[in-house]
Amino acid sequence: VTNIGGGFAEMVVKPLTRYRMGGDSQAVSLTLLHGVVSFLRQVAVEGMDLTEHILVKAHSTLEHATARLGEPGGVAGASAAGARRALAIGGAAE
Repeated sequence: VTNIGGGFAEMVVKPLTRYRMGGDSQAVSLTLLHGVVSFLRQVAVEGMDLTEHILVKAHSTLEHATARLGEPGGVAGASAAGARRALAIGGAAE
């Protein structure tokens, strides 16, 4: 959030300072353009950082859920049921 605030300040304060110093309109416009680009860059970086944190947390949560439920291919109970079925079939053939 601090980076976004810095980008916003650069977008607003620098052009305003240039204008108050008696800068021509082209210099003020150029400073405003640089400020807008800086602000948008900071918003994009913060957005990617937030997205990374969310994805890492989701990945961690899914790994934890997978470990709690059993094998990656299914629920622990399903593999146990499959083993019981295989024993029943094998036992019936004997």
